[in-house]
Amino acid sequence: MAEDEARSAAIHQILIDEKARLEGLVLQQDLSRHVPQDVLIEPPSTVEVVHYGSNPVCFGLVCMTKSPHRLETWLRFHAEILHVMKFWLRVEDTPALEELLSKPPWATLVTAIYSSGTRDFGLNFGGVNATGRQYMHVTETIPRARAAGVTHLLHIDDDELLYCPHGVKALVCELQRVADGVADVHALALEALVPRGGCEDAFTEARVFRHKRSAYGSYGSAAGSAGKSFGVIAVDNLTCDGPHHFRAGWQSLAPRGDFSSTYLLPPCIAVVLHYESCDYIRWKTKFTELARRHAEVGGTLLFPPGSFYAESLSVCSQLQQPITEGAAEREAAELWGKWKHEPQGLPLPITTTCVWHNEGITLIPPPAASLTAALKGACPDVGGIGEDGKHGDSSDATDVQHLYVHSQAASNTARLY
Repeated sequence: MAEDEARSAAIHQILIDEKARLEGLVLQQDLSRHVPQDVLIEPPSTVEVVHYGSNPVCFGLVCMTKSPHRLETWLRFHAEILHVMKFWLRVEDTPALEELLSKPPWATLVTAIYSSGTRDFGLNFGGVNATGRQYMHVTETIPRARAAGVTHLLHIDDDELLYCPHGVKALVCELQRVADGVADVHALALEALVPRGGCEDAFTEARVFRHKRSAYGSYGSAAGSAGKSFGVIAVDNLTCDGPHHFRAGWQSLAPRGDFSSTYLLPPCIAVVLHYESCDYIRWKTKFTELARRHAEVGGTLLFPPGSFYAESLSVCSQLQQPITEGAAEREAAELWGKWKHEPQGLPLPITTTCVWHNEGITLIPPPAASLTAALKGACPDVGGIGEDGKHGDSSDATDVQHLYVHSQAASNTARLY
């Protein structure tokens, strides 16, 4: 008990210190010089995929989730396509997920912590808010990931997919080129739009993505929060640096926002596909609840006028007024469609990735649509890497993209590339 109290006090002090550091800091390195305004999945003349290096790569994933959209699709995509060997989830106010996560294969692949109750959801620093709880979850996961044999820990949200346009092998080769000591490997984000007829599962149906960061409705326009990151587990004192980055420990004298230890992945290697508010009901619930909490505390949320968040809060606050409910519902549906509907006149079906520069969108065949009917075995035998850099078993060029090496680490079966 005493150890738990000491740990809680230490983490609380870290959060207080972080708040102080956030106020008035001038970035020592301007990441905007390195982050392109348009996130274009346009490869160079060729994407070089060389032999695997001597250092194996093993992926883990950490996430805090609440009432997620299609969590099983999200899990299956990262387990089957990216071959994440272990997930660490903090599940808030969604006890029903225990039924899914207690079944195979998730009972083995997922370590879940369940939490319910009244909390500070981020409107102020009066308590351990959502960002603070997320920080604690990621920080506590890092040593567990290290013990499990993970080399790269991906921190993304439950409405995001890490997409590798040229396959995970190209990502692995890129990661093996990263210099020693780099703590943060960053993938830029694109923002999903949905078909005008609606969709049941945005992960398997959305095919249009904004690539102009200045036009994003959610995060991504600022250079310091333009995507999500892998933390390199081999780096000493690794910790998360806000929701979007990792860094080499709190002992560093560099302020938050110094991205000198960040490696920026080319979009042709990996991007984060962000499915923000792709379901109308979920969008309405989210912003109606946020507007209600905002009114209760009398706080001021600093969102630029005309932004997605500002307009969503404004229209959803009217949904709580019975006298305007009908008109507000129509206005809300129109606003959501303005921000989230894909443009008309698309060439269908979309079978290859295509960048539309003038429209600021990229067409991508829905990555999760390629999932097989059921997860393959935990460690299928897919053949080795030959002298030509190709897999020995090429009977299925789509599925056979990855090399599995069986390794025991902390009593878990790790998937090493």
